[in-house]
Amino acid sequence: MSEKTRRGIELSITAVFVLALVLVGAVLIFSGGTASAEQIATLRPFGGQVEVQHDGEAFRLGAPGEALREGDTVRTGTDGRASIEYFDGSVTRLDYDTTYSLIALETLRNGADSKVIEGEQSDGNSYNRVAELTDAASRFEVQTPTASASVQGTVYAVIVEAGSTTVAVMEGTVSTTGDSGTVDVPAGKMVVVATDGSVRQIRDISQELLDSDWITFNQCELDGVQECAESEVPEQGSKKPEEQTESLPPGSTNAGTGNADDTTGGGSPPPSQDQSPVAGFIASPQVGRAPLHVRFSDSSSDPEGDVLSRRWSFGDGSIRSGGRSPSHTYTTPGDYIVTLTVTDPDGETDSKRRVIEVRSAVTADFDHIVISPAQATIQPGGSQTYHAEAFDTDGNSMGNVTASTSFSIAPDGSCNGDTCTATQPGAHTVTGTYSGDSDTATLTVEAPPPPACPRYALAFHMRPPASQEAGHQFNVQVKVDVLEGGSSDGPLDISLQLQGGSFSGGETSVTWTGQGTVTFNHLTIDEVGTYGLTAVADCATPTETASLTITDASHGSGAEGALGLLVLLPGLGRFRRRRDGSAA
Repeated sequence: MSEKTRRGIELSITAVFVLALVLVGAVLIFSGGTASAEQIATLRPFGGQVEVQHDGEAFRLGAPGEALREGDTVRTGTDGRASIEYFDGSVTRLDYDTTYSLIALETLRNGADSKVIEGEQSDGNSYNRVAELTDAASRFEVQTPTASASVQGTVYAVIVEAGSTTVAVMEGTVSTTGDSGTVDVPAGKMVVVATDGSVRQIRDISQELLDSDWITFNQCELDGVQECAESEVPEQGSKKPEEQTESLPPGSTNAGTGNADDTTGGGSPPPSQDQSPVAGFIASPQVGRAPLHVRFSDSSSDPEGDVLSRRWSFGDGSIRSGGRSPSHTYTTPGDYIVTLTVTDPDGETDSKRRVIEVRSAVTADFDHIVISPAQATIQPGGSQTYHAEAFDTDGNSMGNVTASTSFSIAPDGSCNGDTCTATQPGAHTVTGTYSGDSDTATLTVEAPPPPACPRYALAFHMRPPASQEAGHQFNVQVKVDVLEGGSSDGPLDISLQLQGGSFSGGETSVTWTGQGTVTFNHLTIDEVGTYGLTAVADCATPTETASLTITDASHGSGAEGALGLLVLLPGLGRFRRRRDGSAA
């Protein structure tokens, strides 16, 4: 072999070795910079129509056990309910007509393997049972068009209706945020975030909500955490007692169980026939004095998941077709038999009956009512819920009569049941009338102060890495949300601030001009330590502070050594390293 050929082979081997080191170094560097690991959730339909949208594709029917990932959306129909089971044991259950998107499903690479679950509920009702999270970086958050509810180990319901958000807490504490601030809602309480983002006063969970079909379905039928009336909702696919037969494994026969005349040796079971629906409903209250306003909540089901038609007979000659949650007022004392008849598309029917006891009204000793709160203040377009209590001539309480009290407001606004709304600034008079007596309260609507400047809100769009080696570059994205009164095209000068130190390089100031997000490029920090990272701008709510740990680059795992070798090889031609690590 000639000297020229030998040298050519050596150069080729060296080039291949260098290329391999480059590839290995790149893999180590980029895999080491990953801040989180994606996780999945599992879909469990309860019945009815449940659809799934994967990664922006068209909606299609969801399947039991189907895997869900970040960016997927689950949508239930008018007869559909479903459960999303997360990787950490937490669960989100979806009511009828609910749309829920998965924003984040990840485990952070921060030593504690912190769990992050974020969802967005655009409408409908959800019921969230959150597994206990043991470190501060873990979180479970539900976002709605007007609010966000963030927790660390609790049970709560989120109800989005007509643009407002209600958060009702069953266990633990839920941090609820709207445009006007953040409140911590404890167990047994609820809070409403209005359509304008204003956070209302925390109050007890209403009995109406506790008795609602959705809360009852979760606490009684699924969790069994409270004693409830006899269940009217059978398990999916269950039959009436008279229809139950012995369950056989797939592919098995009735051999050994037939009679003496059975000459087939046990063949396949006969084709299944259409099963009747199972009617059921809840009435609240079932006993009370006239006039008695009763709310009904349908809990019927069909073993095949068919859509059911409904016919309500209220026992006093009144009949209604359709409706899952009708209400009816009884003005005359007596016992009334309420009947709900449900029918599936094949004509199979079932009925359920309950007795409503309407007692004589006690008016002889009634003297007056008192509505509360007597004084309340709201923002324009906000609302206030009132409570009415009756008293006799001796001043003794005769109980809560809110459901039977008529509320009105003047000179501006309207009342829906016991909740009154007004838009014009100033004092308004709320009047409650019950059994010929009235009481008034003052509702003051504050005049909103003029904005001092356009309003924005900043949030990290691409999260900063949880940890980074000293001197290594990284990027951070910030999302700008334009609030009411803000300018949609900017400009807005945004600065990136480092608490506890300073950047050694990169862009720390960027101007937003209304074009999506902004990116701070080529950021580096040379000093080892733990820092806080915040984006700020005039007229803007700053981002939440993110924690960033800078580690010593000299103690890396192989990647740095590979890069150092790449620098030395081209200049030295041949290179070897001593056993003690020094160059030879």
